[in-house]
Amino acid sequence: MAAWLESKGLSLPAEERGADAVAVVSQRAALATAEAKTGPNSIATLPSLYQLINNAVVGREETNALARRALAIAEAQGAPAIARLPLEISVRETASADIWKNGAYARAVTPLLSMPVYANDPKSRATILLLIAESTRSRSRRAVLLQQVVDVTGLAANDPMRVGALIRLASLQQQAGDAAMARTTFDQSGLSASQCAILDAPPRLVSAGGVFPNEAMAWGFEGVTKTQFDVGADGKVINQRAVLSYPPFVFTKAGVQTMAGARYTKTYRPDGGVGCGGLSQNVRFRLPG
Repeated sequence: MAAWLESKGLSLPAEERGADAVAVVSQRAALATAEAKTGPNSIATLPSLYQLINNAVVGREETNALARRALAIAEAQGAPAIARLPLEISVRETASADIWKNGAYARAVTPLLSMPVYANDPKSRATILLLIAESTRSRSRRAVLLQQVVDVTGLAANDPMRVGALIRLASLQQQAGDAAMARTTFDQSGLSASQCAILDAPPRLVSAGGVFPNEAMAWGFEGVTKTQFDVGADGKVINQRAVLSYPPFVFTKAGVQTMAGARYTKTYRPDGGVGCGGLSQNVRFRLPG
């Protein structure tokens, strides 16, 4: 989208630092300015529309309306498939409040594979398949979808979508106990051990323990600890540390201990090193009742 807008003499504004609730004010103002100058359906409104669509503060119904509007403008202006695709996906993601339910995302996005504009564009087809794979809970089904990404005709051998699919596929094979196949699949990516985490998906949380501190229980305190940690290729948490606790100090130790005992899905790494570094997780402590 950014590259296509630049070819039209426009650009996506730089992301603002801070909360979306603050950024939305200037984003709405920018949209109003563009509408006043060139009309509500001009290409000049697309940068602001794109920002608002991706602002978490904007409600689902409004996001859907903005995405439909932006998509119509992009289509009218002849945007390439890969630039239109994020808008198309936003329309489908926000069409229903039940998109979080098991299988709902796949049902919403899969029809895009039958639309010629995306089916005939290798990058778009690979992107759609990879997104569906990410939303699929079944390991066997996810493996099939990832292999389809790898096999997309016309996709370059080093395309990020293909490489990302290979890394994910290798991790699934590792989880299934086939280390040899995982190594063969990973080698096809062309990446070194230090590069693979860039294009891999974050490991999925499998389980976590944790004990409510006795002192906080006696005092009737609830709280939260924000933790940061790395996940080894074996799914075990390492280098865990607390970066924020509320109330201060009360839940720090318990929050760190909770994440120390957490387990994530195994990730294939040729050197057996860190599967994913610098993850963050909030640990909330709530009293029963």
